[in-house]
Amino acid sequence: MTVYTYDHMHLRSRDPMATARYFETMFEAKVIESVQSDGQPRVDLDLNGLTIFIARAGENVPEGPSEPYTGLDHFGLRVDDIFAASEELKAKGAEFSTEPFQLRPGVKIAFVKAPGNIRIELLERGLGPPFDRLRANGAGWGSGRTGPHLPLDSRLRGNDGGGMALRQAQGERRRSG
Repeated sequence: MTVYTYDHMHLRSRDPMATARYFETMFEAKVIESVQSDGQPRVDLDLNGLTIFIARAGENVPEGPSEPYTGLDHFGLRVDDIFAASEELKAKGAEFSTEPFQLRPGVKIAFVKAPGNIRIELLERGLGPPFDRLRANGAGWGSGRTGPHLPLDSRLRGNDGGGMALRQAQGERRRSG
């Protein structure tokens, strides 16, 4: 069976560098100037292991739709304290389309309105004692790299953020039992 893993997110912007600088300022993303396969310039971001490509949108490319709409709605960034994150971002000039609130027990969210109608969700997940221990050890929900559904022991995470070590461990478990 094919295993699908995250590779990148691709955004379009009238001013890719300005969009990249926004992510650098707000979220401490690392800006990397790059070239697309067609030879056109592109700006890439490394946001704590989340790869984002930003390509220039031509003047004839229409603006993004108003919400709600079908298709990609937003992407989410996990934080430990949504209220502290909100205050930090506001101090940097971020605009919130939805202020922080508790969606359901254990989950608080907010939405940031980034340049180019990009919606970024901030999430704080509080799972309770058994999961808090895993989170404190850098596994599962708290790692941001292994996914919310995989409460992994930190020994399974390798340099690739956990994917390869996890697949190897799962394959060994399947073969042995």
